[in-house]
Amino acid sequence: MTLCGFGSARTPSVPRTLPYELRTNLRTKFKVDPDKLPLLTALRENAEIVKPVSLGERVSRDKDDDLVLATAAAGQAEMIVTGDNDLLVVKRFRGIQILSRPRQLLELLDQR
Repeated sequence: MTLCGFGSARTPSVPRTLPYELRTNLRTKFKVDPDKLPLLTALRENAEIVKPVSLGERVSRDKDDDLVLATAAAGQAEMIVTGDNDLLVVKRFRGIQILSRPRQLLELLDQR
C-alpha cells in the first residue's frame, strides 16, 4: 500500500481514491477500524487532493502504480512512501524519491 507523496510544504498529495483505498485495506487486510485512527482524520483534513498528470507512457511494472507516480508528479511531491515492490524498484521518478519505510521519511524530514 502506498501512503502518498509529500511535497516541499510537507503536505501529502493524494489521489481522490486514496482515502477509500486506505479504509478498505485497513479493514480487510489488517482488521483495523479506520474510524479509530487519527492519522486518517489528519490525512483527510490536511491532504491536497490532486488530479494525476498524464505520464505519456507506462513507468511502473504494474500499470496501476502509474497512478501513484502521476499523482505525486501533479502534487510536485519530493517523495513517496510505499511498501509496493513495483514502485520501489523505480527508486526515483522525475526527481521524486521513492521510500520503502515511514522511518526513512521521518529521517529525511528531520534533516531539514
